[in-house]
Amino acid sequence: PVNGVAPDFTVNKTLVTVGEAVQFTDLSSGAPVAWYWDFDNNGTIDSTARNPSHTYTTAGDKTVKLTASNMYGAASESKVALVRVAGATRAAGPVDDVQALINTSQPYDTIVLSAGVYRAGSKGPANNVLVVTQPLTLLGLGGTGDVMIDGEGARRCLYVVSGRVANVTCIN
Repeated sequence: PVNGVAPDFTVNKTLVTVGEAVQFTDLSSGAPVAWYWDFDNNGTIDSTARNPSHTYTTAGDKTVKLTASNMYGAASESKVALVRVAGATRAAGPVDDVQALINTSQPYDTIVLSAGVYRAGSKGPANNVLVVTQPLTLLGLGGTGDVMIDGEGARRCLYVVSGRVANVTCIN
């Protein structure tokens, strides 16, 4: 409809830990007068505020749905896996076996890599390539280029089947 609502929204963070708040901001057009937020896509309305904050209590990828309405009707927008709520945080240094940490982590854990050069080595399922097969986050600390994974001549140094990598540079 010409006068209908077109729901849209954004968040201030897409990666948080359990217990950390996420701020949701309504960007809907069509002059909505009511908002219905479902923060984990389970069919339950969690908030009716225009710009709510929500704190997640369980780890996982969260799909968020906003239904907005005005006098002409209502419409919904869902964003799949918009927010990742991390589980445990594990720290690693350049001398640690990162593949072993990956293999022993639980889904939605975060492995924090301190500055340095990490060797992919031949301990993983592929020679000189770190392999991430579950929804984990590898997070490099520091600036661009501070955390590097050396594939030691392999065509790639990191193979991500399921997961996220942030602030990590691959070198070969």
